[in-house]
Amino acid sequence: MHSTAVLKVLADILLALDSGDLAMLTLLDLYAAFDIVDHNTLLNQLQKSYGLAGQVLNWFASYLCGPV
Repeated sequence: MHSTAVLKVLADILLALDSGDLAMLTLLDLYAAFDIVDHNTLLNQLQKSYGLAGQVLNWFASYLCGPV
């Protein structure tokens, strides 16, 4: 799945360059971004304040805490 996204981005960049357009890629590493936030508090806020539920909330929980 990830390789497909990487290939898509690479193809888009190469297409832009071939067309003479400017291409820029910005990457942001969020690996440790959630280490200082209480995960349960964040999940509760995502649910109450932003209305996230079901599969979307489970995805965040899985990312933060491991498989649900």
